[in-house]
Order: sequence, then structure tokens, then C-alpha cells
Amino acid sequence: MKFKRLLSLLTAAVVLPNLYIPVSVSDTVYAESREKTLVVGDGKYNYREEPQDGYLYEVWINDEGGSGKVTIGEGGTFNAEWDVEVPQGNFIVQRGLSYDYLKRTLNYRSIEIDYDADYSAGERGNSQLSIYGWFKDPLVEYYIVEDWVNWRPTGDRKTVIIDGSEYDIFRTYKTGPTILGDTRVYKRYYSVRRDKRSSGTVNVSKHFEAWRMAGWEIGDITDISLLVEGWECSGKADVKKLVINNIMPVTTTSAGTDVIVPTTTTEAQPIIQPDGDGYYFRSNFENDTGAWFARGLADLKTDDSCSESGKNSIFVSDRAENWCGVEYPLDEAVFLPEHTYSFGCAVLQDSVPSEKMKLMLNYTDEHGFPEQKEIASVTAEKGEWTILSNPTFTFPLKYRYPSISIESDGTPTDYYVDNFGAAVKGTKFELTDHGQNESVTTTIQETTTTETASSMTAEETILYGDANLDGSVSLSDSVLIMQSLANPDTYGINGSDKNHITAQGRKNADCFTVGDGVTGNDALAIQKFALNLISKLPK
Repeated sequence: MKFKRLLSLLTAAVVLPNLYIPVSVSDTVYAESREKTLVVGDGKYNYREEPQDGYLYEVWINDEGGSGKVTIGEGGTFNAEWDVEVPQGNFIVQRGLSYDYLKRTLNYRSIEIDYDADYSAGERGNSQLSIYGWFKDPLVEYYIVEDWVNWRPTGDRKTVIIDGSEYDIFRTYKTGPTILGDTRVYKRYYSVRRDKRSSGTVNVSKHFEAWRMAGWEIGDITDISLLVEGWECSGKADVKKLVINNIMPVTTTSAGTDVIVPTTTTEAQPIIQPDGDGYYFRSNFENDTGAWFARGLADLKTDDSCSESGKNSIFVSDRAENWCGVEYPLDEAVFLPEHTYSFGCAVLQDSVPSEKMKLMLNYTDEHGFPEQKEIASVTAEKGEWTILSNPTFTFPLKYRYPSISIESDGTPTDYYVDNFGAAVKGTKFELTDHGQNESVTTTIQETTTTETASSMTAEETILYGDANLDGSVSLSDSVLIMQSLANPDTYGINGSDKNHITAQGRKNADCFTVGDGVTGNDALAIQKFALNLISKLPK
């Protein structure tokens, strides 16, 4: 199925429309011209579904007035101008791919869009630049909003981090025409980027997975496109680059069953190596919740009234069911099939005499179905911090989109989490002495060197972000962090390169969530600081 739908009329100016109406339920005027420049307006509907360099395109304006012009370029590009500054004026253009041959959306290893656009709109009305499409079974209209003017969804939201950037995700409901040719109540999923942009790479599959981990159903994808829309406004969009990449698992068919065929013949190695203490990541929640987000219907926030060490912990409350709670996405490039790792944290519940708490691995199997595997469990007595850990947990052979979560066996009681860590096999987790800012494990120790052994305080010696100790914060510090993570033998603390990171440099580099170790998030925070996207470090 190609883009066989037209656009509906808006009923209110404060929300964007249900974008597409099937041809069967709308009067359509087809322009006969096959030229690449398409002009719409003067009360005419114009509609296109012809492939151009492999990318379908669609241009539309409603009959309320105004005008628009789109030039269809090569390789997915297009240039659009519109002026619909009239009541309920609406203009839309999109280019993309059809996916109706796909059995299940989550069978994709990765769907990415790489785009570059000059996009702007006037102060009247509203506009958006988005990745857009539909799911079937269940029927869902989805948006990944990269840039917008004067409008974004409102209501209850969750915040997720995807590819190092923060997005607010929303689920809303709409009554109107659908791609199935009927009119009904259906769902809309949104990811709205906090730092607006009009160029970059979007890992669409990670947004699908973030929605799934929020407890939202993901159906079969029908299409995906880059969408530009204007409502009661004028504007321009010059899309100079649009590439949609999608990778499916290699499969063979036997007795009607799809089976994933492994293609690697040598043992895979993680891209990111553990830090000097053996940790892939740590979360102490001293500043914020980091990449942790609510799983299902639950609320989470940092809390300074109860912590295992330091000042803060995560407080998880208002859980609708036992499986609801707190969740963290894992990087498949770090945590590999059939490899063994250590996971652990401190938990506390203060609602019932005792409760069984569980640390779970969530993932999608080779057939696209969600699965769970218990990492560890423990009985948590009321009001007592308890270690929930497993130093020798082995990942399954085949999985996609892994995450870890904490849930309970009995009532959906409120609970606290502190000092979470993922580390090399055998790392043990233990409680600290309360009131002391010590590490949660016996394996973590502060490294004392001649660089840090001085009478000055940590605040006096640390220049957050200055990983290379040149007295300033720049992109070169971000590069050194990534080198030390990817190649610790050369650029780690004991690396062979003369410009390797030092112990003091690692302390300076820990600038995203202070105390959780050096990760790619620290490198990204430095990049944002160097480009004036954030005003200070630590973030």
C-alpha cells in the first residue's frame, strides 16, 4: 500500500489535524502534470503517489484557501513554500517509503532517517517538521516531532533519552478518518524533541521501542516519511537530504516459520569497554533520573528524603500493576548475547511488612515478541535498604531492544532505588554505611594519584568537562572521552598513547550525571556545552 490517503480538515486551530483521509472517503482532483514542480491551491486538491528516486511523495492543500508549491528533487529531497494564512488553512507535503509488505515492525533491527533541511514558519498559526506514519493492528498514527512553531502536544508525558537527546513522549486519542477508510477513535503516539533541530539522524526504531517500553502497543508499520505541515501560516522547507535506512534480520523459511540466521563467525566484542572499576554504567540519581523512565503506569522522581548513600534516590510510586515501575534501556553494542555481566542496586519499600522485589531483563525475541527473564530477586523488609543483585547473569542467545526494570511480586507498592550499576562478571554489590558517601560496591575505590593528592577540595580541582587537562572545555575533550571508552589500552588511564586520559581527567570528564562514571553521555554533554546548546557543566 502506497500513500493512498488525503488530508482532513481541521476543526480547531489549537491542534494539528488528523493528517490523512483515504481516497475512498474524500473528493480528489488529480493533476495530470508529471513535472517535478507541483503547485497547489485555488480550491484544488492535488495528490501524488508516484515513486521518485524510490521515494513516494504526497502534496496537499485543503479548500479553505491559500497556496503552496513543492519541487520534488532527487534522492528524497524536496523544496516547499506555502501561504495558508486563512482560517483553517492547511498545507502538507511528505516523502517516504511504504512498509506494507512487512509482517512485524519490531522485526527491524534499525530504521533510521538521515535528513538535512532549512525549515522556518511565520508567527501566525503553527507548523511542524516530523517523521510520520501509521501502525496497523492496533491502529496508531505516530509522529516524531523534530522542529515546530507555536504548537506541540500537551498533557501527561514521559521523558526518554534517545541517541543522547531528550524527547517527551505523549499518547493521545483522536476521532476521525483513518488509513483503513473508516472513521473511528484511534491512538496517536508522539515523541517531541526538547532541543528543536532541522537536521540530523533519527533512529526511528528506538522511538518505537521507547513507546513499547512505556506500555504502548506497537503494531505493523505501514509507512514512514518526513513530513512538513503548515496550519494557518506561511513558511518554507528546503529538504536538501533525506535517506531512510532500514535493516531487516536475515531470515530463511522452513515449514512456514521465519528463523533468524546468525551471520557472525567470530565472537563479538563490546564497542564500549568498562571503566577502570569494571563498570559499564552507574546511576546514583544525585542530579536527576538520567535515562531511567517509568515503565507502564507509574510515576518516578528523584527524592532527597530517603537514600542509601549520597543525597538522592529514585522514588517510584502510583504503580498500576506489579510489572509497572522503573526501566532503563541497555545498549546492544555493550551487552552481548551469551555474555555474562553483573547487575545490582539498593531497594527499599516502606509500605508492607515484606515484599519480593525483582530485577528483570526485558527484550524482544527473534520473532518480534516481547519476553522477560529474571535477573535477580530479593525479599525487602519494610523500611530497610536491601541489595538486589546478580553478579553472574548471562544474556540469552538472541534478543533485541534489551532493557532492565524493577518490579514486585505482591502488591504494587511504592519503592526507592539507589546506586544502580552494570559491571563485569563477578562484581559484588553491598550496602554502604548510612550517612557516608561511599560507593555501593566493594569493588569501587577512589583512585589516588599524585595529580589528585593535594590539600585542595574536589570542587577546587575539578573543571567539569576538561578531560585533557588543558584548562578549557572544547570538542577535543569529547573526542578524548570517546577514545578512552573505545580503546582503553591506548587512551585509558594506563594507555600507551602519550595523550591518554588521566585519573584527574576522568574526574573532570564525569560531567553528565556526576558520580555515575565516564560514559558517552559525558562526551555528548561536552559537545552541547562547546556548541552553546547548554550553559554549564555538569549537566
